[in-house]
Amino acid sequence: MKMWTKSAIIGGFCLVLTGCRTATISPRTTTTVSDTAAVAAGHDLYQEVCAYCHGNNGQGGTRFGAPRLWGPNNAIISGAYNTLGPLTAYIKRAMPSQAVNGINPGGLTEVQSREVAQFILWKNHTLK
Repeated sequence: MKMWTKSAIIGGFCLVLTGCRTATISPRTTTTVSDTAAVAAGHDLYQEVCAYCHGNNGQGGTRFGAPRLWGPNNAIISGAYNTLGPLTAYIKRAMPSQAVNGINPGGLTEVQSREVAQFILWKNHTLK
């Protein structure tokens, strides 16, 4: 008997099969976070790199006019980067905007950028 360990998105709903850890990010999107380890890694990267400007709690405004990333009136849910693909691409291209803890501007890898994006989207989901 074959064990399923992946999830599928059918008609905007997430179908969770045996062994899958999946949470829908936002009722407005079909983007999902399907890897709890990636969210945890994203949290660690966020605290190491992103919190410098966006704050430990995503409140924004700590440095350089950084926007709020989760919570009321945040820049993610209402903006163009409210799904995993665009948010990952933006983080990869532009974050951090200044060197932070040895990471140069735009210095995160594709995987690191995706993990941070998954964490930010997960925070938006969990705070609704």
